Amino acid sequence: MLAVVAATIGCDIPVTAVLAKYIELLRDYPPDLIEKAGNTVLKKHKWNNFPKIAEFIEPIEEIYNIRRESLRHTLTVIERYKP
Repeated sequence: MLAVVAATIGCDIPVTAVLAKYIELLRDYPPDLIEKAGNTVLKKHKWNNFPKIAEFIEPIEEIYNIRRESLRHTLTVIERYKP
């Protein structure tokens, strides 16, 4: 997804160390949210420089946290009613 963003906005993909940090910071997000983040960046990023990591995370952080909380709640309920 990062390579697609770079190609679409017309900039170079970051050097390996920077790219590795982006991957590390995005690793916990599910693929559908990563796709949403990339699409949001493509719609909103105005310059031909590679977007900051926050531009990928901010559009998906809230929904990711809602999903995590929902999963935590579901697991708590399952544990509570487990025979």
